[in-house]
Amino acid sequence: MKPPSPAFDESKPYWILRGCADAGDEVTLRKDTQREDEIKSIKAAWEELQPGRAAKAKALREKYLARKAEEKAAKEKEEKEKEEKEKEDKEKKDKANEEAVSEQDKAGKEEKSGTVTFSVSEVVRPPSPKFYQIPSPFQPFVTGKRDDILLFDDDEQARALEEHREKVEVFYNERKVVLNGRNENRTHRNDMKEELLLTAENMQVEVDTQRQDVFVLRDTLRQKQLAEEAARLAAVEPEQNTTPSPKPTSAKKPKSPKGKKGKK
Repeated sequence: MKPPSPAFDESKPYWILRGCADAGDEVTLRKDTQREDEIKSIKAAWEELQPGRAAKAKALREKYLARKAEEKAAKEKEEKEKEEKEKEDKEKKDKANEEAVSEQDKAGKEEKSGTVTFSVSEVVRPPSPKFYQIPSPFQPFVTGKRDDILLFDDDEQARALEEHREKVEVFYNERKVVLNGRNENRTHRNDMKEELLLTAENMQVEVDTQRQDVFVLRDTLRQKQLAEEAARLAAVEPEQNTTPSPKPTSAKKPKSPKGKKGKK
């Protein structure tokens, strides 16, 4: 047997193969290449039938791998650009938050020192509403900055209640209009039903009256025809009584030959 390789690591999983053979037998240990040989023979047969098939297949494979590599590179580039854009947006946002915090701190220091600065929005802003300013420690945690945040005080609550009352009043007015229209439509449909029923009843009465008139005319004609038929029969009966009826002639019976023989 071949001596073990010095680079063999026994700490990893491995197999130990032991074989026994007679002195005159030869034992050969080699890799089983039957499957590879079959594949090579199949490829050789394909190449024999279609010369240049292997080169064409190799070129197509290289072309496919190159296209996949380009797609992968383009995808990685797009992801990298997206990450850079997100990073820039995050940096801009952090910078804006830091500027807002610094402005708040500056405004607090000015208020403490006694100097007050007015912005354009504060000058133009009407004095009646009350606005709330976010404290500087909470600025980094607020998304979607707004210049003016209105407090929900008593005046704002009264204004919201008034708006709600107006909406409810508008809704009830619209509902009242819809209900009135529905009632008018129902009344109109009931009137139409009654009118149609009355028309149908009048038509039925007229049909019954005309039918009765037809029946009366039919009975009158029938009685007239019966009277004429009775008069005709009465005129025919006396004539039948005066004319005698002819008597029927009796047929003579032929004499039988037996009677003649008896007379002789």
